[in-house]
Amino acid sequence: MLVDRTPDALPLNTVAAGSHVFLRVRTREGATAHLAPSTDDVECSRPRSPVRRGLRHRAALARLASYDSALLDACAWSDRTMCGLLWLEMATHAAELALLASKAAAHDPSGYVCPVCAGRASSWH
Repeated sequence: MLVDRTPDALPLNTVAAGSHVFLRVRTREGATAHLAPSTDDVECSRPRSPVRRGLRHRAALARLASYDSALLDACAWSDRTMCGLLWLEMATHAAELALLASKAAAHDPSGYVCPVCAGRASSWH
């Protein structure tokens, strides 16, 4: 999973809990960020990369151009989040800031990360 990145490129948007690494991802629901575990930590029959393959692959790569392209292509992540959802693509840092801003503007005290994903990641063995 570890790939050397170019010096000017951003690393993937991940969070560590203990010795485990989770990719911050977007789902269709869109109101919160979710966490997908590394395939180093889970069995996964279809590991995937942070960018969805298919018709919109080029558009996604353009949207994520500031991130390391080798890391974006690495199929090192579970296809499901910690709460069991299929996910679309890695959440960018800008998308997370937008989630925070929208929650603040709405005076919404709930977190912007899925509480089920966060709870399971924090207690992962």
